[in-house]
Amino acid sequence: MTNRFKDKVDAIKWLVLLLGLSVFLPAGLIAKQSMAVIFIIVIITLFFCTLLTRPSDLSPDRKVLLLFLTLCVYIFFTHYLNDSCAPCVNKAFEKVLFFGLLIWIASSRLTVMPSLKFDTLSTFLMISVILSVTYLALELVTDAYLYRTVTERLLDNSVALSRFNRGTSALVILIWPVSFLVFQRGFKITAVFLLISSFCIATLGDSNSAKVSFVLAFITVFLTLVFPA
Repeated sequence: MTNRFKDKVDAIKWLVLLLGLSVFLPAGLIAKQSMAVIFIIVIITLFFCTLLTRPSDLSPDRKVLLLFLTLCVYIFFTHYLNDSCAPCVNKAFEKVLFFGLLIWIASSRLTVMPSLKFDTLSTFLMISVILSVTYLALELVTDAYLYRTVTERLLDNSVALSRFNRGTSALVILIWPVSFLVFQRGFKITAVFLLISSFCIATLGDSNSAKVSFVLAFITVFLTLVFPA
């Protein structure tokens, strides 16, 4: 395999990752079902690109794999051997499979690429997050006017804020690394604005998962600063 071919594959991999991350939040807030579609398209593309150029990067970390197998054993004994909650079994199976996919992505080198440009990535992500925050703020203040207009539900008295839960949680999680990248580039005021937005979204919205995500992200940042190693 020539270096020229690898460079072309890496360029495709970089472009797909950049576009996927850029549209993930705005699309997810507008239509939450699109988040899974975008995620699957990006992961499948990255998988085949990595398989062609660096198949060894697909191997997950053994320690993380062992912890995941331990979780599977725990779920087996607490759900599959317990007949009192049949729906819980099906939901647990689906969630474990998806969680396993996330674990594999996080512990492998699937997203590692020589062509990764953090300046370009941070710029696109900053624009994406700001657009997402603006859209979500407008929807929360105007009782989802844009959503009701698009779906022709203007006569509805109100729209449950829970419809934004999935996108809100993703926004709260991604704001932290995006703020770090933006801060590293010297846009300190923008980084502070994004963190304040994260706090407001978590506290003013109707998503418990967003609140939990904010707390966990804050703890992670704190521990990273205290124990940088």
